Amino acid sequence: MKRFTGFILLTAAAAILTAASKRDAPLNNAPLVLESSDLTPRPGRILTYKVTKTGNGVSARDTLSVTCAGTASIPAAKVKSAYVVQSPLFEVYREVTGKEINVHSYAFTKLVSDVVVREWVKEKRLAFPLKIGAKWEGGSIPAVFGVSQSRALTKTTSYRVAAEEILEVPAGRYRCLKVEMKVKAKGLPPEFQKRCEKAVTYRWYAKGVGLVKSESVSPVSGVVETRELTGTVEPGTDATGDAVSSIKQAELLPKRGRIHYYSYSGGGYRGTIGISDYAINTFLGDFGTGVKTIKYILKKDAFIQMNRHPFLFKGPFYLYLFPLEKGKEWKTVPGYKGMKRKVESVEIVGTPYRSYVSMRIDTRDTTGKLVLEEWVVPDVGVVKWIRHKTGASETYELEYLLDDSGARSPYRIPFTGGARKCTNAWAIGPSRTSHRGWSRFAVDFHGPPDTPVHAARGGTVVAVKSDSRSGGNSDKYIADANFVIIRHEDDTYGVYYHLKHDSVKVKVGEEVKQRKLIGRIGLTGWTRGPHLHFYVHNGITSIPVAFADIPTDYGIPKRNKTYKPR
Repeated sequence: MKRFTGFILLTAAAAILTAASKRDAPLNNAPLVLESSDLTPRPGRILTYKVTKTGNGVSARDTLSVTCAGTASIPAAKVKSAYVVQSPLFEVYREVTGKEINVHSYAFTKLVSDVVVREWVKEKRLAFPLKIGAKWEGGSIPAVFGVSQSRALTKTTSYRVAAEEILEVPAGRYRCLKVEMKVKAKGLPPEFQKRCEKAVTYRWYAKGVGLVKSESVSPVSGVVETRELTGTVEPGTDATGDAVSSIKQAELLPKRGRIHYYSYSGGGYRGTIGISDYAINTFLGDFGTGVKTIKYILKKDAFIQMNRHPFLFKGPFYLYLFPLEKGKEWKTVPGYKGMKRKVESVEIVGTPYRSYVSMRIDTRDTTGKLVLEEWVVPDVGVVKWIRHKTGASETYELEYLLDDSGARSPYRIPFTGGARKCTNAWAIGPSRTSHRGWSRFAVDFHGPPDTPVHAARGGTVVAVKSDSRSGGNSDKYIADANFVIIRHEDDTYGVYYHLKHDSVKVKVGEEVKQRKLIGRIGLTGWTRGPHLHFYVHNGITSIPVAFADIPTDYGIPKRNKTYKPR
């Protein structure tokens, strides 16, 4: 059973190449003062950064892209305007006011019945005017340390504008204000408490650009992370103020083999799987339970559903009228009195899987009563809906989205030869496991020490660690796991944890093919016994993947089942 924090996940997954930035004395102008308008990019601007990491035996390199996507209505924080930051390493949006920039994160915040819960949290990142000597408090933020045997803690942040500097990064030379951030945390294990108090993060901001560079030290692993701006791409002339301004028919078509899995507020789980471009199957709890087929007729500008909305309406009706745009309204049965649907707003909606910039569609009956709220996302589909009934309501939220199930999956079991038992699987659905938080979609495969580990999917090696001999059933070993991380062609990352000391057979930058030998099972890091802890993540968190050589359950591994590589 692997245990670690999301902090370690990011430490392992990011990159490494540190180069000292040139810092000269400030230009002989008046002191630099920045207002919020100086740091708010145009909707659609793309900023790219080089991310490097050093320390604790980590060897890695990679590139990170950040997209400022536009404005949206955010009901979770009752914010009417914000700009959304879409980034592989963050799931946040930034609320901009005249006096401050607040960062809202959908984060792991507390434990309820030993289950990690995610909520929106707010931190004051910048206070204006920004000038040398300015100080402010970011606020107190609840958080969770660890996965199994997790600890609840509270973080408080404090900021200070420390200096004005001229900074040279790959994108150019910028006049910046250097902001210092310190964090205090109550509830950390003692050995990490001291590290946290010593850790300092620095960020450099420039007018008209925003963040130019940052340097931070992980209080858990001691790894130093540096980000440097490599370039900016300005939006086209068609950029709009909304993060999602329009959704086309092709962006909501069912996809063969795609699985949507939803939690239900009344208890239990329900889902859908695409069986063709025009039909889906719905199921209850597990894949073979209560299966029903929903078929669509596609017109040029509409989805007509022939039998029922998933878990809601019966009979044919116009589900969507394209393109979906804010304010668009239509009748579910044209020419007759009946329910009306309307795109009410663009919103950020949080789900147990992740948060999305979405369109909210309301459905009202003939009396104007709200009977359904539905949030849809381009190329994803429905991520949440609330069915309103007399005296009660039912909420369905996306627990996971799996695009390539069964034989369509690009992944293979990361072994060759004999069968391997899956000793721990996803923390999802009826079968909760100790894989929580950042480790939610991880899979543990049992194997004795020295068992060869092979690449589940081909790609480029971006991080390795092979120098650790330490491991055991304690959080003091949290930063000691040996690992290999491989970036795939779709910018996801395969992570192989708990490898044996000095067993890694690949190097950073090496191209590897599927089934290549990359290391051997060991007993390093926070673990009870020898096994391979494997997961795939997109930089935000682990994501669900199936294995093409698992013939049952659409290729999804289940706990205590044994699988033979093919």
